[in-house]
Amino acid sequence: MAGALEELKILDLSRLAPGPFCTMILGDLGADVVKVEGPREGRLSMNLFVNERAVAFSALVRNKRSIILDLRHDGARRIFYELARDADVIVEGFRPESSG
Repeated sequence: MAGALEELKILDLSRLAPGPFCTMILGDLGADVVKVEGPREGRLSMNLFVNERAVAFSALVRNKRSIILDLRHDGARRIFYELARDADVIVEGFRPESSG
């Protein structure tokens, strides 16, 4: 059975629970979700039982593919922009920069 959102492509850059939870539900409904992780948090899901945080994280990555990109580097940003061209939705939870 196909999911209701199977035509939707989502890039997930979120880090705190509400964003990954949202994209997990969208993945459950059939969306193609790609989690963009930084090198420091990337592949945390491979150490599923290291600590409580890792276990909670592993629950939020179901139905998602993953890519590790260090967006501070030009090459990684180019890859991200290429992915973004085909995405329908980009989910992020970054703090706005202060203007002072």
